[in-house]
Amino acid sequence: MDIQKIIRIAKELQDELPFGCEGISSIDQQAQALAILDVLTDDYQDTYMLLLDVLFPVIERYEKTTLE
Repeated sequence: MDIQKIIRIAKELQDELPFGCEGISSIDQQAQALAILDVLTDDYQDTYMLLLDVLFPVIERYEKTTLE
């Protein structure tokens, strides 16, 4: 296992999905996350599970906080 490669990929992913760790903070970010989710679920493969595990909780948390 190439740990340095995993760290580099994780950093690249975080740069592309800034709402991944911190959560969604705007309706634009929610729209972006939902668009990505649509693509991943339309062409679902097991390799997308990690991204789904990142996207779904932040979308759900954002929607709960904005609807309350």
